Amino acid sequence: MSFWAIILIHELGHMYLAHKLGLKVISIHLHLIHGECHHESSEYNYENYIVAWGGFLAQAVVFVPAITVFTLWGAHFHWLINIPLIFLGYLSAMIGVLSLAPYEGYDGEHCWKAIPLYLKYTRTKKPKKKAAFKIVK
Repeated sequence: MSFWAIILIHELGHMYLAHKLGLKVISIHLHLIHGECHHESSEYNYENYIVAWGGFLAQAVVFVPAITVFTLWGAHFHWLINIPLIFLGYLSAMIGVLSLAPYEGYDGEHCWKAIPLYLKYTRTKKPKKKAAFKIVK
């Protein structure tokens, strides 16, 4: 059950970023060991790459607190609380990292393409600084 919750969280992350970028979300499908979020494609590749990061980011919102809570207080909790924390923490982190593999069919196929585009954009769009005061001779 926790495994499919992780997959659903991942796909909801894609859905959220697609929606925020104004892309129509068509459907989410959960399969035995993976999921798919179908959305319209943007005319800008950069936006498609950002949507690809949505799955990992949504998982990070869950796995960072789950691992933190388990690490700090897990010894004081009942095993019925610790097991979901382990699944939503460590297993989710592992699945999230695997999804970033730069192979065809994985999110990493698109995610890593966003970084060079971002760096190129930020280097070319820097505003010129004006002097805070003018030196008069």
